Amino acid sequence: MLQYILEVTLCWTLFYAIFFALLRKVTFYRVNRWYLLGALVAGILIPLLSFIDIDLHQEQVAQAAPLVYVVKEAPAFIANTVIEQTTDWQYIIQITLLGLYLIGLTFFLIRFLKGLTTIYSLYKGGSKTHHNHHTVVNTTQPHLPFSFLNKIFISQQLPLKGDIEDILRHELAHVKGHHSLDVLLLELINIVFWFHPLVYLYKTAIRQTHEYLADAVVLESTSRKIYGNILLKQSLSGLEVALAHHFFHSHIKKRINMMYQKKSGQSAWLKYSLALPILILLFV
Repeated sequence: MLQYILEVTLCWTLFYAIFFALLRKVTFYRVNRWYLLGALVAGILIPLLSFIDIDLHQEQVAQAAPLVYVVKEAPAFIANTVIEQTTDWQYIIQITLLGLYLIGLTFFLIRFLKGLTTIYSLYKGGSKTHHNHHTVVNTTQPHLPFSFLNKIFISQQLPLKGDIEDILRHELAHVKGHHSLDVLLLELINIVFWFHPLVYLYKTAIRQTHEYLADAVVLESTSRKIYGNILLKQSLSGLEVALAHHFFHSHIKKRINMMYQKKSGQSAWLKYSLALPILILLFV
């Protein structure tokens, strides 16, 4: 298991290093989204290949074991005692680490289910307006505007009347982009790898990329100055719902900076090609 975690860490580190150094300021947001998701999944799957090889190798060793046993059969009482004591300590450490892992897994699983329950409660208690591809849910509880799957949640307790058109366009971009599926995948990976710091870096990067995508849609019909003022005006409420895409997400400064970022040219595609030799190397 330790070998697997180390190999996952190696994969995730190399892919994220490429993103951080070369791709995070590239305005090809859709490509960045799929790059990050692909890097996460590849980092989990590629190390499994080495375990397949190990299993085959162990099977071959097991078949040859009787021959080796005849040659090396020379028990020593003291050596066996040391080995047994070492094995006992290793067993205790393994059981302790497994217990800590299961506690963390249970905590993050409960948090995930609680987030889903909160969203379902808001949906059940809100008034719904159905459209062709999405549903707007008006709730009486205070929360930031957010979207989940094909539902857009708007609180009647927040003063959003003058900004509601841009907010709805932003959240609708999340709905049409199926960004909630990314979030669900991220949460499931986070539950299993809750102890791994790189998971949180990938989560942050993918969430930011979602916001850049949705912001770009709104800016097609709204000026950057007006839209930036909307973000700043409502960003201090501090109200969030787990698992949701909030209109007033954190990292407001980065979102505003990306609004004024110069569009990347076609030469930026060459930066993505650098991931290919890394991928081939990891497979080898």
